[in-house]
Amino acid sequence: MSLLANLPPVIQPQSFQELAPEPVRAQEERKGIIIVHSKDVPSEERKVFQFWGRVAVWDARYVNIPLDKLPAFDYLFVDVRVKEARNALGAMDLSAYRTVCYVPWYHKSESFVDQLEAIALTSFPLRAISKEDFERQLLSADKLHAPSIARSFLSMFLPCLSA
Repeated sequence: MSLLANLPPVIQPQSFQELAPEPVRAQEERKGIIIVHSKDVPSEERKVFQFWGRVAVWDARYVNIPLDKLPAFDYLFVDVRVKEARNALGAMDLSAYRTVCYVPWYHKSESFVDQLEAIALTSFPLRAISKEDFERQLLSADKLHAPSIARSFLSMFLPCLSA
């Protein structure tokens, strides 16, 4: 005898299909991530992106093509050192896309990072349990840093020197 057969009339048994949530349509409407880089991306790191989704590399032949007309991508790599790429990025509407800048540490405060309203990264996350986790790590601006006695020392004494 099933437990569901003895339920009071207030609680009616329902099939699993009725309880299942509707599929999320936001996944279809969500745009990809544009990775603007000012240093070379090693092939090992690019393979991590290929593992989690479709990777496209911007080329000079795409200069007059809007982003939505490019081949489908989850991650688009654009080298900001190429003049045509800089001109194309300046002309594109990037508001529908999430943008990340992969730069050396001394480029983190460059003006193109602010102009693109992007997050500056010096390294990519190499360990993730899912695509959502990978993208969350990729797009998180505030990462935890290890404590440093040198930083603590400088932060204490630099204000004293400026006074």
